[in-house]
Amino acid sequence: DNMIPKLFVFDLDATIWMPELYTLRRAPKIGKEIHIIPEALTVLQECEREGFKVAVASRTNKGAWARQLLKQVKISETTTLESLCGDPDMIQIFPADKQEHLKNLQQATNIPYSECIFFDDALSGRYGNCERVAKLGCLSIHTPDGLTIERWRTGLDAFANGKRGIVIQVQIPQITLPCISMAMPFAALLLNGEKSLESRNAPIFKDIAKQQCLIRVGHKDWKYDQKLFDKLNIPKKALELPRGIRRGDIVGICYVGETMPKTQLSDDDIERQVLVSFQASGKFVTHISNPKWFSKGHKSPGKPGIYFAQVPTHLLSPHVSSR
Repeated sequence: DNMIPKLFVFDLDATIWMPELYTLRRAPKIGKEIHIIPEALTVLQECEREGFKVAVASRTNKGAWARQLLKQVKISETTTLESLCGDPDMIQIFPADKQEHLKNLQQATNIPYSECIFFDDALSGRYGNCERVAKLGCLSIHTPDGLTIERWRTGLDAFANGKRGIVIQVQIPQITLPCISMAMPFAALLLNGEKSLESRNAPIFKDIAKQQCLIRVGHKDWKYDQKLFDKLNIPKKALELPRGIRRGDIVGICYVGETMPKTQLSDDDIERQVLVSFQASGKFVTHISNPKWFSKGHKSPGKPGIYFAQVPTHLLSPHVSSR
């Protein structure tokens, strides 16, 4: 029956599980450092139930970690992701062009590329796995925010309708909001709820008062006063990014309140809420509240001051209004 693919090939990082392995510093475990995307697990359970032939194709440079995780991903009481793949040849994990992974799978199975369906979060460019694999004749399904039931069904429908050698993209709703790029560790301190005032030498937040503002983590560090942090009992973990969150990404959101000259506040207020000394703080301070980390970062170039940026709407609460 050419309505159903003979081989289902899944990427791992950011398709089946999060975060991506290269962002971690030590060998992870499922349920601790790594979580399975819930809808991806539902898809894998359907593959087991229907008896579909499954393979994985990953270009991670953390191959040993990935192989251990395959043993830990429980599809059912008796099945892991490793056993779902069955033959070791169905597990292709090595850093190379994804075409190489698919070529190995084709040689191992003798299944034509036109009978394969491939799911991956990387679309085009240097790491454009979907486009590269589609050139072989496979049907590629782009999963930019992980494998979901919607993308799974879209892929199956496209295959049943004869689509081959192309990439099926799913349009993701976007929202435009004010954004600011912040240096570490102050971006983490704000989103971890330790910092409730932001100080600048110009009242840059004044025009976005009573709005929500995206927070991007910049690549630079800003010097901080460790003695002050010790005095305020700032926990070391509050200075760190959560696992899987990267610099250069928009990683969270906060509510912007009133801006005022810093002279309206005491030295102690500045120290406790800005987390710098009165002398080191900017001329203006802005109240910040309701900080929230996103479940994953959204890559975005930074700009000076307040600028407007787009992020997928699913990262935000349903109550956020666009520009």
